Amino acid sequence: FWPCQEAFSSTQTSLSRTMAFVAGQLVELHSLDSDLNGVQAQLIRYDRTAKKWIAATFHGKIITVEEMYLQSIPGMDVDLVMGPRSDSVIAGTTLSESLLSKGFATVKLLASADDAAGMLETAKRLDATGKLQRLPMNFERGYLGLDSRAKACEISMDDEDLPEFVKASPLKAVEENFEILGEMLSQSRESLGFEIYSRTGLLMRMPLTAQEESRYPAEEVGDDDAQDFLKLMYRKRITAMHFVGPAAGTVKLFPSPEMRATTSEMEIAVEPHTMILFLSKSWEVSYESFGQSLTLQTFFLEEPLELNILEAEADPESRPAIPGILPPERQFSVVGAYCRYGMNSQ
Repeated sequence: FWPCQEAFSSTQTSLSRTMAFVAGQLVELHSLDSDLNGVQAQLIRYDRTAKKWIAATFHGKIITVEEMYLQSIPGMDVDLVMGPRSDSVIAGTTLSESLLSKGFATVKLLASADDAAGMLETAKRLDATGKLQRLPMNFERGYLGLDSRAKACEISMDDEDLPEFVKASPLKAVEENFEILGEMLSQSRESLGFEIYSRTGLLMRMPLTAQEESRYPAEEVGDDDAQDFLKLMYRKRITAMHFVGPAAGTVKLFPSPEMRATTSEMEIAVEPHTMILFLSKSWEVSYESFGQSLTLQTFFLEEPLELNILEAEADPESRPAIPGILPPERQFSVVGAYCRYGMNSQ
C-alpha cells in the first residue's frame, strides 16, 4: 500500500506536455510477450535515462515499461483508484461527490499479494491467541451489519500493549490509508454537511461459521458497554470497509426509511483489495463472504455531543399553576435528563 501523494512535480508537468501519458494515469499493458500483458497499473514517473515509465500494478508490483506498450483505461467500475500517485485533493473531491450523489463510494486499492497474505496471517495469529471474539449479539448489527456474524477485534497501532508482530505487519499501511481518507473527507465538510472529528480503531473481522459458533460465545455486555455502544452508533457518519480477501463477496446496501421513496437496495460484488465507504445514516449494510476472508473496518465519527447544566435555580412557589391540575404535595426540581439513541435512530 502507498499513501496518496501530489500527482505532479514541476519536471513531470513540463515533460507531460510532450508525452501521451502523465504520472498518476491508469493504464493497461498490451502487446507484451509476457505475463504482464493485460495487466493494469498506475504510472508513477517517467525515467528519462531508461526512457521507460515506472508504474505500480494493481497487484502492488513496481515495474518499468516502454510507452509503446501502454494504453489508457477508458473507464472502471469503481469511483476511485488509490495508488502511489493519486492526488489527495482530487481523490477527496471524487469521494465526497460520490457520497453526496449516491450515498456510497467504491475504491480500488493497489496492494501486493504479499501484503494480503501478511494481513491474513496476522489475523490468524491474533485468532490463535484468543484475541478474536464474537461481539455481544445486540451489538452485531451496529458493528457488522444486517444478518452478519463474525469473530472480531479492534486494534490501534498506538496501543503500547499491541504485539510486535501486529505492529510490524502490513496492517500499519491500512491504518495510514484510513487516516488519509479521513483527512480527504474533512476537506469536504461543507458539502457533506458534517465534520469528521475522529474515527474508531481498526476493526478486524472474519466470518464466523456455524461450526465455530460454540467456540466463540457472544461477549457479555454491561451498562457502561451499552452506553458507549449507543454513543458510537449515534456519532458514526461514514463506514469504511476494506476487503482483504482472499475470498470475494457481496455487499448489499439497504436505504434508510428517508431514502426508500427514491432509492432501491444496492448489491455490489467486492473483490480483494476493494473498499466501500457509505453514509451510515443513509444505508444499512449486509456483507456475505464466499469463503475465508478478512475485512478491515472503521467508522468516521462526528464530534461527540455534550450537554452541561452549569446552574439550575427555581422557586417552586413561583411556578405558575396549570389550569385544572393540582400540584402534588411533594415536588422535585429536574436538573438533568438523558435519552438513549439506538442504532440509526435520530
